[in-house]
Amino acid sequence: MINTAGRALASSGHKRVLFEDQVSDERFEALIELTSRTKLIVKLLGTDVSEQRIKEEMDRRLGQYGIKVKRPRGLGQTTTAKTFLDSAAERFEASYLMALHFGSRGIGEYAVVETNFGKALDKMIEVYNKYRRTVPPVGDSQRITFETYALLVEGLQSREIEVRQCGACNTKHPVVKQHQGPAHCPACATQDLRMDEARAEVQARIAAYRQSRNQMPKFG
Repeated sequence: MINTAGRALASSGHKRVLFEDQVSDERFEALIELTSRTKLIVKLLGTDVSEQRIKEEMDRRLGQYGIKVKRPRGLGQTTTAKTFLDSAAERFEASYLMALHFGSRGIGEYAVVETNFGKALDKMIEVYNKYRRTVPPVGDSQRITFETYALLVEGLQSREIEVRQCGACNTKHPVVKQHQGPAHCPACATQDLRMDEARAEVQARIAAYRQSRNQMPKFG
């Protein structure tokens, strides 16, 4: 798919306007509120604007509000890293993000998938902002960063990340394909679902019903 939006202005005199179209500029404004990783911004915008120009404009715009950009070091996360969704709490919130992004049925034949390049980015921005509104942060930031969310979506679409469904509570949760050993359900691990008690109560009611049926008088 060729992305014609997000192209840099040909004239170097427009130092404060990066893109030929207003929509790409609005998407850039939304992205710099969610991530400071310039490589990710360039990738998601599909732009030919250099990372250096993106970095400079990000610093300028956020600096107007007294915000000093703190950029992460290194090459960034990967789905194969040991720290990627390594805690039950992270995988539980990733399950929520997955449901917000792909719909309640999850990735697959019935998933809600946006194929338009720009609209797919708009959806990611909308979903992550909803996550921020509905899930309390841990300290000053969300447990799942926007970069991790982008990797989650990419990994699910490329099948590097699989979707497992808990047999007890039916929660669908992401598991890295190369994961070894049992993949414990993050909902059961972090939420007080009391599934054992619920199953015991159901079994007790079934047994009581069967006993009452056996005690009914038989005719004929």
